[in-house]
Amino acid sequence: DLPKEGPRSIVLVSDGEENCQGDPCKVAADLKKKGADFYVDVVGLQVDAKSREQLTCVASAGGGTYYDVKDLSELQETLTRTSIRAARGYEAAGLPVEGGTSPEDAAEIEDGQWLDTIGDSGVENYALPDPGKGTIHVSAATLPTKGFSGVSQVDLKIVGADGQACGRGVREASQGAGNGGAPIVAAYSLSAADREDCSEGPYVAQVGSNNDEVQGLEILLRTEPGVEDPDALPAAFGKTSGFSDAIEGDAPSGSPVSVIGGPNFSSAPPTAPGTYEDSVLAGETLFYRVPDVGWGQSAVCDATLGTSTQAADAFGRGVGVNTQVRVYGPLKTVADDFSSQTGRKQWRGDEAVALHAASPPVVYRNRESTSEAPKATQVDGDFYCSITVLPMSAASTEEIGEIGVTLTTSVVGEESGEPTYLEDPKETANDKAAEETSDGGPAWWIIAAGVAALVVVALALLAALRRRSGAGDAEVPPGE
Repeated sequence: DLPKEGPRSIVLVSDGEENCQGDPCKVAADLKKKGADFYVDVVGLQVDAKSREQLTCVASAGGGTYYDVKDLSELQETLTRTSIRAARGYEAAGLPVEGGTSPEDAAEIEDGQWLDTIGDSGVENYALPDPGKGTIHVSAATLPTKGFSGVSQVDLKIVGADGQACGRGVREASQGAGNGGAPIVAAYSLSAADREDCSEGPYVAQVGSNNDEVQGLEILLRTEPGVEDPDALPAAFGKTSGFSDAIEGDAPSGSPVSVIGGPNFSSAPPTAPGTYEDSVLAGETLFYRVPDVGWGQSAVCDATLGTSTQAADAFGRGVGVNTQVRVYGPLKTVADDFSSQTGRKQWRGDEAVALHAASPPVVYRNRESTSEAPKATQVDGDFYCSITVLPMSAASTEEIGEIGVTLTTSVVGEESGEPTYLEDPKETANDKAAEETSDGGPAWWIIAAGVAALVVVALALLAALRRRSGAGDAEVPPGE
C-alpha cells in the first residue's frame, strides 16, 4: 500500500528478466513522465547480465538505484539497507509549525526543532522568544530538489520591531544537486552585543528560498543563556585554514560496526567514537551523528572508501569520481577546513582512498571569529560527519554500484573552557513532546513499520528461495 500523497518509494526484488511480455523500463519511464511522485529501487538476486541490464534500466527510469545481490545470504541486509534509505530519504523531522506570511502573524516557536514547508507561500516568519541576556541561534535546512538545475539557496535573517536585520548569519547555496544531495543550510545568531545596535524586539526569524518547489524545511532554535564573565574564557580559535590536518583522530579499532547513514541531519544514526562500516552511492551524501562533543574538544571524521573491481572496470581510463568528508557543528553549519586537500579526493575503485576532516575545538568565544568553521563550533553538542560521492550520469552511477566505506569517528582533546551560564538552558519543545507521548512520534513509527515489513518480506523470500534451491548458496534460474 502506497500513500495517496507525497513521494512514494517502491523496492522491487527480482531474480530474472521480465517474462510477462511487457517492458517494465518503459512503464517506469512513462509514469515518471506523467509526474508520478515515486521512486523505484531494484534488487537483482543472482541475475545474469541481460537481466541485470533490464533491471538497471528500471531503477534508472524510476529515479532509484539498482542493487546487485550475488548470494542469498546478502539479501536481508540489502533489503534492510534499501528500505531504510528509501524511508529516511523523504523524512524530515521536527514538531509541525506553519510560518506566518508576515512578521505580524509570525508563528511562535520555542527551543527545539520544527518542521514546515517552504516554496508554497513566500517568506516564512517565526516569532522568537525573548533571549534575555543570552544569544538566539537559528538554523534553517532543506534538501536540494531533484532535477532542479539552478542554484538552490536558503535565506535566513532575524529582524527587530523596525523590520531591519540584526545579528550575523551564514548562508549556503548549491548548484542543483551538485553537492551530492547534501542539505542546504542557513544559520543566524543574535547576541546581546548584536542587539545593542538593533531595534528592540520582539524578534522574528524570516526564511526564504529562491526555489518555488514545495519542500520540507527544518528550523532549529537554540536559546543560549547569558554567560558570567565571557572575557575570562579561552580566546577564539585563531586559525582560519590549515588546521584540519594537524588534528588527528583515533586509529580504527576492532571490527567495524555496521551502520546505515542518513541523507540528512535528522536521520543521521548516532556514531559514538569508534569504527563503522557502510556503503555509499554516487550522487549521495550520508550523515552520521557524533554525540556530545564538549567544550575544548574537536570532532574528527576519518573515512576510507574501499576498492571495487566493478567501479574500476566502469571507469576504465577515466578520471574517477570526486569524494569528500565533512564535519558539521550543532547548528548544522560546516565546521571543517575547506582548504584541506585530505578531505577531498578522487576515487577510481582501483585502490582505497582515505579522507580526513576535523573541526576546531569548541570554544565559547569562537563566535567572535570572522571564519565560518570556528563560528560553527561556538556551542557544544552533537556534531555530524558526512560522506559525499559527487553525482555522475545515471548510467555511470549504476555501473559503479555501491562503494564500501569505513568511518572512524573521534572526539579529541580534554574538556575545558566551559562557560558558566547565568541560568539553566531551556528544555526543548521536542523533549517536552517526548515526555508527553510514549511512542516517540508518528513519523518514526511509520519508518519502523515500513522497514520491519520489508525485513519480514525479505526473510519470507529468503526462506522460500532456500527451500526451492535446497541450499543457501545455490543458483536460482533466471526468470523464476
